Amino acid sequence: MSDVASEAAALKRWLFDVALPLWWEQGADRVRGGFHEAISLDGRPLPRPHRARVIARQAFSYCEAGRLGWHGPWREAQRHALDYFRKHFVTADATVLSVVDLDGKVGDPRFDLYDQAFALLAYASGHHTFSEADGWRRQAVTLRTTLEQSYAHPLGGFVEDRAGRLPQRSNPHMHLLEAALAWIAIDDDPAWRRMADGIATLCLEKFIDPTSGALGEFFAEDWSPAPGVEGRICEPGHHYEWAFLLHRWARLTGRSAPEAAPQLIVFADSRGLDGRRRVAVNAVLADGGIHDSIARLWAQAERIRAYLARRRPDDEVAIAIKGLRRFLATPTEGVWFDQLGADDVFILEPARATSLYHIIGAVAELSAAIPDAGRTAAMGGLQSGAH
Repeated sequence: MSDVASEAAALKRWLFDVALPLWWEQGADRVRGGFHEAISLDGRPLPRPHRARVIARQAFSYCEAGRLGWHGPWREAQRHALDYFRKHFVTADATVLSVVDLDGKVGDPRFDLYDQAFALLAYASGHHTFSEADGWRRQAVTLRTTLEQSYAHPLGGFVEDRAGRLPQRSNPHMHLLEAALAWIAIDDDPAWRRMADGIATLCLEKFIDPTSGALGEFFAEDWSPAPGVEGRICEPGHHYEWAFLLHRWARLTGRSAPEAAPQLIVFADSRGLDGRRRVAVNAVLADGGIHDSIARLWAQAERIRAYLARRRPDDEVAIAIKGLRRFLATPTEGVWFDQLGADDVFILEPARATSLYHIIGAVAELSAAIPDAGRTAAMGGLQSGAH
């Protein structure tokens, strides 16, 4: 096998053989429902208040696991997440609240646009697996309608909340685009395409500097960059993630990929990669200066997806996979380090459940691009008895 195929196969074996089983066996909250926020580096679940985004991401992740051929109880895990989500997070107007305490009571009732995006993504996974009988499409359409009627921004996209909270963020819109694309792939409702087109256009016209290729994180009310340093912050991981999603948007809607997509990758590679550690850093400024030199796991996973979307050379993809796999070499297999310090030493903290979604996204794209690696990983898992 080539180096990239070998790296991809090793990553998928790790996911199938140890990570997915661990996060179902230890990560699922068997007492209260849903999933735990984190697992310690020695493999113990940590009971903390449940966040909407975590439960929604786990529902999506186990649906993807089933699609990719994992033979574990992915439907049971997905159902475990979705049932808890619908019972505890959905409000009267179909929007979702942010946090539920361990006793099942509301911990934070706030509307967060980010959480709405992941609700739509989780509902798409539910519809894909369980069909319309469970009403996930109806739930998604009701939420989308509420967003369009009550939270639409007059200049494009959506507001942070009805009070007009600032700064506005590009990140929730990225995940709304992701959710709309997930629905486009399984549902012929034209409103999903309108939503995707509107968000992609907002990104291309407002979020990205056409000269430098820099993509902003925080914005004023009129979608101009937020004042001060906030308006200059750029996250390389989000450059990779937007680049991948813009390519997917183009493919699903029959367009050519926008010129801005490869520019995003160029900016992230040139300003956001640490050559010594061979990883993407957390944040830079629009002029290229380092703002946060810590490297997060999720950004390495998104780098892989962006490289595959742009069909970068195999050796570059292999380096990106190796960068991600560094974070997986933990005392207990199946968990991960989340942050790599500027000193090239990992920060010792519990593994955050939210990262599984990024890892499985990278594996999904690798499996599609390198089928031989996927078959090799599946054979390895079967031989080890992991399935």
